[in-house]
Amino acid sequence: MQIISIVPSLAPEVNGVGDYGLSLAHRLHQEYGINTRFIIGDPHWRHSSSVDGFEVNWVDRRSPEVLHKLLADCGSQSAAVLVHYVGHGYARGGIPFWLIQGLARWKLQYPSLHL
Repeated sequence: MQIISIVPSLAPEVNGVGDYGLSLAHRLHQEYGINTRFIIGDPHWRHSSSVDGFEVNWVDRRSPEVLHKLLADCGSQSAAVLVHYVGHGYARGGIPFWLIQGLARWKLQYPSLHL
């Protein structure tokens, strides 16, 4: 089983939301054998294709199309998408419409999967 976790950022950057997501991924893997694949919502985050053994992808620009493509590339392999949300992590001073629209498109394509 696989979960896709969307986070604003991951290590080496210090980010409480991303740090929590990574901690949760470790625990889900240890306790239940659930693998996590991360999608980073910051287009400037370009550190590594894996963090602590978990696969990492990131948006190269904040758009619904880019997010939908990353999610669709995971296809029906994933049981769920888990969004670790903090407004300022996905849009400066506003609502992250790109995130909402990208998730909505993914959900239309895979209605049986969980968000």
